Amino acid sequence: MKSHNSDSNPYIEWLCCLYLLNMRIRREGIFSIEEELLDPWNPISAFRRFPAVMTEPGLSFATDILRMMVDCVGHVHPDIFQFAAETAIKGYCAADQGNSCESLLLTIWLPMWGTVRGFGPLQSCHIGRHAIPAAFKPSYEEMEKILRALERKSPGNDGSAKTRDELDADIEDFIASLNKSQ
Repeated sequence: MKSHNSDSNPYIEWLCCLYLLNMRIRREGIFSIEEELLDPWNPISAFRRFPAVMTEPGLSFATDILRMMVDCVGHVHPDIFQFAAETAIKGYCAADQGNSCESLLLTIWLPMWGTVRGFGPLQSCHIGRHAIPAAFKPSYEEMEKILRALERKSPGNDGSAKTRDELDADIEDFIASLNKSQ
């Protein structure tokens, strides 16, 4: 069986990066990634966690399309995003002069397409996995394992989060305090 990890595979590194960005979008809203798009080279950027992501044309393509998602949120039909991405992919691949970049750019685009269409971060990345050439493509199970492990390592997921029971108790205490103040 092939070994697939994010350290040796630019396709998987891109899916991991987009998974983290999509998780943040889901938790904090689309505008939460704006600073990273303006400065992907910032040391705390999700992009910097994955060395293969910091190469062209992928970085420019991804930040351009993500900026368009942020700038046009709620104002542009998803088909316009698709048209813009497909046009950009053609342009980047034409400039690449025979070096194959189409599968990488599709791997980057498809999770964004999934996000615009309302899919969750995990499903969006599985959609992107389908653009990966067979020699580099992890199975569904391998990809899910990589993404779930990444989620556990993400900031804020250090095991310090409260359990459901603790959160329920905090909510009940808060409600009780509101009732006392009335």
